[in-house]
Amino acid sequence: MLISAGGLAWYAVMLTPTSNYYAVLLPAMLANGIGAGLTFVGCTSLGMRGVAPRDSGVAAGLLNTSVQCGAALGLGALAAIASAVTRSQQAGHTHAAALTNGYIAGLLAGAIIYAAGAVVAALTINARLSTDELAGH
Repeated sequence: MLISAGGLAWYAVMLTPTSNYYAVLLPAMLANGIGAGLTFVGCTSLGMRGVAPRDSGVAAGLLNTSVQCGAALGLGALAAIASAVTRSQQAGHTHAAALTNGYIAGLLAGAIIYAAGAVVAALTINARLSTDELAGH
């Protein structure tokens, strides 16, 4: 989660109306992809841990539905932040600058949410392997 937060923060710090794709966008996208991949694999493993084999289909369905709903709500909230900031700055800035500032606000909010999620996860998740799991049973 911290890798994804870093990628979003990179966008927020480096993004300008004339940003270079390879210097700004590509590194941030790579960090976000790596961070999201590591986060979702870990969350899926943790979410399915301890589920009885007969309930694994239902648990997987609920987990995936929760992920998709959370992503849709999160994207909607970040887009609303970006839109509000863009709209508020249109009078005093060029369209490109207002739009970039809106994107920066949305991306910065996303970075803060990711970082807060990492802190919550670090403080609350206490999953340890049992002796049966360590033995491979």
